[in-house]
Amino acid sequence: SSELQAWLKPVAWNNVEYAGGPFALFFLAEYTNIIIINALTTILFLGSFHSHTNPEMFTINFAVKTLLLTMSFL
Repeated sequence: SSELQAWLKPVAWNNVEYAGGPFALFFLAEYTNIIIINALTTILFLGSFHSHTNPEMFTINFAVKTLLLTMSFL
C-alpha cells in the first residue's frame, strides 16, 4: 500500500487544472500595450490633422492611423 502511494505522489501534480483567467488577462494586457504604443506613435510621429471647420476629423484620423499601425503590427 505504501508503495502504491509513493508511486502516485509524483504523478498527482499532472491532474491539476488551472483557470484561464490569468492567461486571458496576460493576453489582454499585451494587446492593450500594443494599442497604447501605437497610439503614442501616432501622436508623436505621424502628426495630426486638425481643422477648425471640421474638428471631428481629428478623432477619426487618429483612430484610423492607430488602427492601421495596430493591424500592421499584428
